Amino acid sequence: MFSRSILAAAISLTLMAQAHAAGTATSEQIGNSNLTEITQQANQNVSAATLQEGVSNQAIIDQKGAELTIQTTQRGAGNLLDIRQDGWESTAEVNQNGEANVATVYQLPFDNAQLTALIDQTGQGNEAIIEQLDANVTYARTTQDGINNFVEVEQSGQMSSISVTQIGDSNDVSATQTGSGANVLQIGNNNNVELDQYSDSYASTNIEQNGSFNDAYVTQSSGGRYPGGTVDLYQQGEGNLAQVSSGGAWADVNFDQVGAGNGLTISQSGINVSVTGYSNGQNNSVDVIQSGDDSSLDIAQNGADNIIEASQSGGVFYNGTNDSGVISQTGTANFASLTQVSPSGDLSANSASIMQNGIGNSAVVTQR
Repeated sequence: MFSRSILAAAISLTLMAQAHAAGTATSEQIGNSNLTEITQQANQNVSAATLQEGVSNQAIIDQKGAELTIQTTQRGAGNLLDIRQDGWESTAEVNQNGEANVATVYQLPFDNAQLTALIDQTGQGNEAIIEQLDANVTYARTTQDGINNFVEVEQSGQMSSISVTQIGDSNDVSATQTGSGANVLQIGNNNNVELDQYSDSYASTNIEQNGSFNDAYVTQSSGGRYPGGTVDLYQQGEGNLAQVSSGGAWADVNFDQVGAGNGLTISQSGINVSVTGYSNGQNNSVDVIQSGDDSSLDIAQNGADNIIEASQSGGVFYNGTNDSGVISQTGTANFASLTQVSPSGDLSANSASIMQNGIGNSAVVTQR
């Protein structure tokens, strides 16, 4: 079905198919203040495609059934898109180009099926909201190019994946996952990322920030006895801030900081947790707190006026501890502190090492 309107218009399409039948709906609107409503229900091969060009247009698409597919494009300013898919194997692809556009995708599976949502936004002040619930596999990808953009993603399922790319200024990302994987890339200024992962299996997060005044907050928690996760964080620029909290066995945090004024706070709890990282620049700070048994950290800094403060508390799960810490600093006026604590008082298996090369550096090692 095809409809086109130059002036203000409204389109309402309703397709109800019998078992094993397919439904296809197509709509194109050019102009301002247009409305498209599509409702589809069929057992398989349900598809919809829409195109809107203009200002203050709105598209509402509701699909139920199996093998659901939506492809929609909006060009202009102040456009709204609302997608709901309820069924087996759902896919939604959204492209918005302009200013102050909002895209909302809500996907609910049948029988733990796979959900996919892809949103590309180019312009300024755009918003993307994705909600994928109770699926076996969920995948969401958003790409933003502009200023003051916002992305919010919620995923729940056994295997969740998200990939967010932001190029511009003052972008925000907020994501909640019950699953295993996420990738975020930010290039620009004043970007913000908040990611909360809860997983019964091994979780993975990769965040790269390239610019100034970027923020990243990552929380990983485990629903199983031992599963942990990996966080890889790369920061380049000035004034970046990252806070990472992870729990579970074999949880790893790897980081690189290049520039000046970067801050990193890491909190880990569990067995065999580790932190590995490198800072190069001035006025960078790293604060690490590890609580558990067999913790390890290996951190190096090169530059001036850098600070590392680390503490390891073993004997949480076992009577003895086997914690190790290695800190290396090269430059001037750097400070390093490493504290190791055992509730049982047995530190025979612990090792602590601070190496400094330069002028005006200071180091403190405490074991108790």
